[in-house]
Amino acid sequence: MVRRIAIEKDNRFVNDHVLELHMINRTPISGYEDAPVMPLEEAVERVAQFYYGVVNDADRAKDKCRKNTALTLNESAAIYLYTMTTPFYSALNRALRSENPQAIYPWFPFLKLLITGLNKLESCST
Repeated sequence: MVRRIAIEKDNRFVNDHVLELHMINRTPISGYEDAPVMPLEEAVERVAQFYYGVVNDADRAKDKCRKNTALTLNESAAIYLYTMTTPFYSALNRALRSENPQAIYPWFPFLKLLITGLNKLESCST
């Protein structure tokens, strides 16, 4: 009896997460690939309405990011901006999880820059 309750509890836990992932991923992102690669400042202009300090944070990211020869300064700064402890990350994730697919459109230029940079990074082996 105890084992059965534990299994049911585990299944419920797993099912909740599977359902959540299914709901989040029901409409994968598409269309950002067609956005032009642009400077970080331009890429975040359209999302300033969702996060007021984004322009200042983008400037700070450009100053502090690693200047890597494999990435452009803008690509490196986009990755840095995404990982900064600011509301930017939360605002982007809210748009990604939104049930309204148009909520992500203003983020396309930034996503293009971010994903272009991430794709240039080498894989790590463990």
